[in-house]
Amino acid sequence: MKNSKLWQALETLSSEEQQRFGLFVQSPYFNSQPMVTAFFEAFVKHCWKKGLPPDKAALHQQLYPALPYDDHRIRLLMSKLFKLLEVFWKVEKSDTEMPWSVPQTYRQRQLPKHFEQALCRSQRQLSNSPERSSRYFLDQYLLADEAYRQRAQQKRTSSLNLHEADQYLNIFYCIAKLRQACLAKSHQFVFPTDYEIALLEELLQHLRGNPLLQEPAVAAYYHSYHYLHGSADAARHFDAFLDLISGPKLAVFPAEELQDMFLLALNFCTRQYNLGSSAYLQAQLQLYKLGLEKGLLLQQGQLSPFTYRNITTLGLILEDYEWVDNFLEHYRAAMPVNRADQMYHFCKARLEYAKGRYGAALQRLNEVHFGEPLLQLSVRTVRLKLFYETGAFDVLEARMHALEKFIRRKKALSYHRENYLNLLHFLRQLQELPPGEKNAREALADEIKACPNVAERTWLLRQLST
Repeated sequence: MKNSKLWQALETLSSEEQQRFGLFVQSPYFNSQPMVTAFFEAFVKHCWKKGLPPDKAALHQQLYPALPYDDHRIRLLMSKLFKLLEVFWKVEKSDTEMPWSVPQTYRQRQLPKHFEQALCRSQRQLSNSPERSSRYFLDQYLLADEAYRQRAQQKRTSSLNLHEADQYLNIFYCIAKLRQACLAKSHQFVFPTDYEIALLEELLQHLRGNPLLQEPAVAAYYHSYHYLHGSADAARHFDAFLDLISGPKLAVFPAEELQDMFLLALNFCTRQYNLGSSAYLQAQLQLYKLGLEKGLLLQQGQLSPFTYRNITTLGLILEDYEWVDNFLEHYRAAMPVNRADQMYHFCKARLEYAKGRYGAALQRLNEVHFGEPLLQLSVRTVRLKLFYETGAFDVLEARMHALEKFIRRKKALSYHRENYLNLLHFLRQLQELPPGEKNAREALADEIKACPNVAERTWLLRQLST
């Protein structure tokens, strides 16, 4: 049962959610089947509290002591409990996600006084919320639509609120469409796919100088699209985006939407660095620090090992070694338990390497055994640099040959594939340079600078300058 949908879903519940779900299952309104309640209680007693996946045979013995084991009988109870869990989640979210539902009910039941009171209450609750996300404007539109439907039935010849509804709908559309365009553009950087976003150019033209850009969410995605698209004034748009999410307007964005925005900006900064520009590195580190401070980089209280690695990489590039060391120790326990040690040792190895402690770095690398291709690339690259700088050229050549075979075998590496193949190409040229040939070294440096996609470009250039 460990791999069942029921067990995996129940594991995600917090202790408070577990208690509320228990009350939910015991409510005869939602659950009129005593055996489902008994199954849930047995499940909680023998499995949930111990954090162990349940044993179906043991549960069957407790629930049906006089009957032989029947797997279908247990699976049926599991299915019913899982459906109850899904209903529980819908009920949990209904009050916060549908502020228009109560006014709609009163309208449909033709209770105009009740409707007006519920409408005012929902509008007040929405307006008091600091958030101004796409969801906020969609809810305002749906409330305005309910008001239109109610008043159109009563006063067909009077002025209606169609303009107000249209304004909310326009803002929602702008945010949703721009967000979709940003996500598509960002994804194209890592996976070559053509996305056709209908009416995008018309929308961008409509927004130039439009008062709609006064809405923070519209402006944030508008500026994001322009810097992601590589506009001539990308730097200006990026700075405008940073101003929006770094100041008091931060409160207007819900956490989930802020996470999307942060990832768009961070991925853009990383891509610019991979293309040879260091202009966004300090801004990227500030984004990471702000994201950590606000908890935006955590998912259910945990920090992704990849984010842990990326933050380490940036701090090392900027040579902020003390901050990196503190970060590695402070957030080690924030990673998933089964991934924390491997990523911690890898990042510590890179820090030791950056400080020139090559022996300690190699010792740390010996503790690392990643399965993901991109992480394997990173580990292998650190080893290449160590072997080159310590003069172990025979080992280096063997490692380079193995790495090239690995890269050509892994077809899904996207742009990383070209970056690392170019690294190997230039590293071989670097090895073949005769000592003291200044002109040849300068020519190779120019070639590396001109190449658009090179992993470890800065390191290669540093070797040429020494």
